[in-house]
Amino acid sequence: MDKNNVIQKFKNFKHKELLVIVLIIVAIAIALITIKSYDKIKTDNTQTQIENAEEALLFQLKEAIGAMSGDNDCKIVLVWQEVEDNSTQNSFSDIFSSNKNSTCRKVYGVAVVCENGNDAKLKVSLMNMLSSTLGVDMKNISVNSKK
Repeated sequence: MDKNNVIQKFKNFKHKELLVIVLIIVAIAIALITIKSYDKIKTDNTQTQIENAEEALLFQLKEAIGAMSGDNDCKIVLVWQEVEDNSTQNSFSDIFSSNKNSTCRKVYGVAVVCENGNDAKLKVSLMNMLSSTLGVDMKNISVNSKK
């Protein structure tokens, strides 16, 4: 098909307004799809950042607990809780917040299994460190020894 032939057919087309409206609707639909895709990518990136921050937190806790207990192969479990983001208290676990729905994930409890975990002095030291670092109540922290 010749370019001039296409232009001539468009000039002779009787419903030009309808064609323009359809083209505008198609352009708006493409824009909405693009925006929706961008929001999904942004959400995925935020989730990846949160997961990376949680892994970094676990690594740092494992390093600190290993240094205190002498066990570099300790096991740590963090229990997370969704809470409203109304707090003025800043704790280490507040970095996992979500601005969209005004909630954030907070560390609610910690379980640690390490060598010498039943040693009273070590247990108290670990519980104090975890409580002050993560802002977790000491009753929600469990330190135990490996068998």
